[in-house]
Amino acid sequence: MLDKTIEELVAYPVEFARTLIQLGYEPVSPRPSKYFGRTVLVLPSGFWYIKHIRNRDGILGLYRGLASHLAGKILEDYVSRKINERWPEISSRTGNQESLTVNQRKKQDLALLARDLSRWMIVLIVTQPFHVLATRMMASFVGQEPGYGNVISGFMSIYHDSGLFGFWAGLLPRAIGEFLTFLAIRLRGHLRHRLKIPNRKVSNFKNEN
Repeated sequence: MLDKTIEELVAYPVEFARTLIQLGYEPVSPRPSKYFGRTVLVLPSGFWYIKHIRNRDGILGLYRGLASHLAGKILEDYVSRKINERWPEISSRTGNQESLTVNQRKKQDLALLARDLSRWMIVLIVTQPFHVLATRMMASFVGQEPGYGNVISGFMSIYHDSGLFGFWAGLLPRAIGEFLTFLAIRLRGHLRHRLKIPNRKVSNFKNEN
């Protein structure tokens, strides 16, 4: 847990800069630059944004919205752990692949898929309010809105401006993006598992000879 927290602390300024770029914040005009002999207009890099934030708000300003971001991560870890405890029989069988038949492996794969989908949906729903708050706190750097100085005032501002449903604003786009990521990870794991089968046969053939 401590290692993850340190990683989040180190990477958060980059996340902050990326969010500002995605929001379309352009503190300076694009400047001309040469690319492959052609003159094009380019925006500053993410590291320039980090320097800009630090120059305006100091080092602590680089961690605007960090409390909400970490709260969401802690809640995500807690929910994931509880869901894994809900299906302990699945976790206990994953390490004994060799003794399973084809049908047993298919059933186990379906059970794992159901568990992972359930975990993904629940985590997405319960952490969305913290994701919204962290994004709005980072966005307040642009307009300097006074209602996002801390987590409590931020939640109150969201409720006052958008009501209860404001805590789940942007849930659908985030769900689509993370679902595509989820499918890509599952597909990679499936392909890696399938590609191991001929390698194991070759290894057994060599051992027999």
